[in-house]
Amino acid sequence: MEGIANNITATALTIEKQIEILLAVRESFKQTAGRPLTVFTGYKMGLCFYFKNILGCHMKEISEYIPLFNYENAKKQANAKMDENNYWWGYENYDFKHRLEFLEWMLFEVEKQFKKQITI
Repeated sequence: MEGIANNITATALTIEKQIEILLAVRESFKQTAGRPLTVFTGYKMGLCFYFKNILGCHMKEISEYIPLFNYENAKKQANAKMDENNYWWGYENYDFKHRLEFLEWMLFEVEKQFKKQITI
């Protein structure tokens, strides 16, 4: 999937596009989370990395495309506690479980919006 931010200005995506992005992020995250992503760096990446790669935008712009993606929601829905490096779930003890919970919650909420939209 080509980064969509290359083609549009930062505005909330349609509900259908948000679902598409969330599903793509979930797939990528589940395949690689908690393991080093490259031989060169060995870094584990947070959710921002996955959104950034799929959207093709800066990390600070993610919530402009996916409005539910913000720290307040992450705290309420998935026990986020920002560390000194601005990781919402820390980095040293990689918290795959809570990152995935947040991703699943966003997907559930956006799908709920979609169902409301098609029943109107």
